[in-house]
Amino acid sequence: MPGPRDLGGANFCSIGRADHERRDHEKRIEAMQCTLRDRGYWCVNEMRRTIVALLQQEHLTFTCYQKRLSALHFLVKVKGLLDQEDIAQRISRLRTEISPR
Repeated sequence: MPGPRDLGGANFCSIGRADHERRDHEKRIEAMQCTLRDRGYWCVNEMRRTIVALLQQEHLTFTCYQKRLSALHFLVKVKGLLDQEDIAQRISRLRTEISPR
């Protein structure tokens, strides 16, 4: 049985290949991913394996950066870098910092 990423032959629209300016949240996700990888907390294969393990619906609906963020969320918990409470507190703090005043 093919996995959720085995979409060969599926009738999807073409992939946009033009460069685009990355949005702030995309830059943050990429910075977190690269920093933690460069510091040795995980390797590219762990990130790929975690993304491949997403549910089929997530593969079909998540953007590239949503997939990366989901994998980062999973790996920081599994590796014991942060627990769910730490993550919730940081998200709350970030929302406060970036909310319009």
